[in-house]
Amino acid sequence: MKNNEILTLLEQINKSATTGKNYAKSHYDLDRYAQIEALTQELYAKIDGFEEVQIDALAEKSYITPKVGVNAIIVNENGEFLLEQRMDDKCWGIPGGWSEVGLTAEENIQKEILEETGFNVEVEKLIGVISRKPNERYLLTSYHLLFKCKIVSGELRKSYESENVAWQKFEDIQNWHADHKEWMKFYFNSI
Repeated sequence: MKNNEILTLLEQINKSATTGKNYAKSHYDLDRYAQIEALTQELYAKIDGFEEVQIDALAEKSYITPKVGVNAIIVNENGEFLLEQRMDDKCWGIPGGWSEVGLTAEENIQKEILEETGFNVEVEKLIGVISRKPNERYLLTSYHLLFKCKIVSGELRKSYESENVAWQKFEDIQNWHADHKEWMKFYFNSI
């Protein structure tokens, strides 16, 4: 296995451990995630040419950067949009999610759409980047890559994150998730 493949796996393990610590409820889970993080650091140190300064950059005190989200606009021949009614707030939104480490932006949106809707998609183009500054609901700055995608295979199904997934007309949706209505307007302005 090549070093870049090992680094990608370690990044994914480190991300899972860090995320696990953020959502863990018990001390047992917190200890286990901390142990996984420590083991990951040990493995980084064993890679030739991986310097202490690089390992140090992975610690919690590292430079804080914005989160990156990916979302997809998918339109059918009737002018309806593939939307997800989210489980968390029961509102409708553009399918997508937070980017995972070790994947390209395009791979991330393909993964999210498959998980949330049951469809395999092809990325047609990047529509644009939407910035979200910290607010009462979202405490971190985030950038959202809005892609235009088309379905290549699959069957419509909802995930555990969804109340519903359906083809909807823009004007029929009254309860939009967060700022997704503005994102849709951003899309309309781009075309």
